Amino acid sequence: MSPMILLPNVLAGWPCTPNINRFHDEVAVEARGWMHSYNPLPPVTQMKFDRDDFPLVTSLTYPTVSRPQLRLCADFTIWFFLFDHITDDSNGIAAKQLAMNLIMAMRYPDLPIPNKSSMLIDMTRDLWLRTLAFSVPSAAQRLLRSMEDYILAVCKETEDRDAKHVRGIQEYLTIRRGSAASEVIFLLALLHLDISDEAMEHPTVRELTDLGMNLICIHNDIYSYNFERAHGLHGHNLVTAVMQEKRLGVQDAITYSGEMFHNTAREFMQTIQNLPQFTPEDDKGLREHTLSMINWIVALDEWSLLTPRYFGNQRFQVRRTRMIELANEPEGMEYVFTDTQEEKSRRLTPLESVPMPLVPL
Repeated sequence: MSPMILLPNVLAGWPCTPNINRFHDEVAVEARGWMHSYNPLPPVTQMKFDRDDFPLVTSLTYPTVSRPQLRLCADFTIWFFLFDHITDDSNGIAAKQLAMNLIMAMRYPDLPIPNKSSMLIDMTRDLWLRTLAFSVPSAAQRLLRSMEDYILAVCKETEDRDAKHVRGIQEYLTIRRGSAASEVIFLLALLHLDISDEAMEHPTVRELTDLGMNLICIHNDIYSYNFERAHGLHGHNLVTAVMQEKRLGVQDAITYSGEMFHNTAREFMQTIQNLPQFTPEDDKGLREHTLSMINWIVALDEWSLLTPRYFGNQRFQVRRTRMIELANEPEGMEYVFTDTQEEKSRRLTPLESVPMPLVPL
């Protein structure tokens, strides 16, 4: 029998509880219908994809947005996971070519790409044209830049997987902030708001956003590690990066990652208290930005434990016990890190976990 691993309770003390958008049911049907109209996946794969209920995480993430905005967000969420699925089965060269075509489709959505036509390009063009029609120009431009960063970061992930290259913790997080689409997810909540670059790019706001992105990356990687391990995709995961850099086993690396989450959460909450004031319109937008980051974490947690995406039929047991059976690594995709004597003597001790302060918003 495989060993059991204990998942940390990362959301202990989190200042938010799950809420769902009142338009969820109808938007979920429409978003799935939009995807199905392109026939992107074989029937069995599509059935598994639908079972993971990506519109649910959207409605939990954006509980107060309008129906048109929720629909855009749901389509984007489906698009993210579809792109992730396609690149998981791709190599670095093919992923880079697809990425360039997707970026071109967003930069110039009214122009055909010569000799290039694919289901995902067509979906991207349709989604982006609808985004431009809904969004204020400044928000759309900001989203485009973030989408390009996300797409290119996924290419780096694919290249690392080809080379079986595991990055150090900080280098990994720099790339993972992009490949997790975390900033894109935050910006989707702001499409209707004209927030100035002065406010969004202020060093303190930028620091808060980066911390929020790190929280998403850490949380998602803890929960998705076992799923990715079972499919040989865990080379691009924080737990594996911690195992390599700190020379820890799986359980200790997961515990260490949980402590990273709590320390990052403490910094995040303290940074909220230090946000400067701007114009009334910018202050309103930054409040929405902050709330969307706080809400996304609890939405991700709730969705991960309600759907079979990461924990399959064990998800309700995991919710109760936080225990899960460690998956076997596929042959040829094992990651084993061995200490030298020098490394053992200078290995850092695990982080000290610090309780999160509750910050009124």
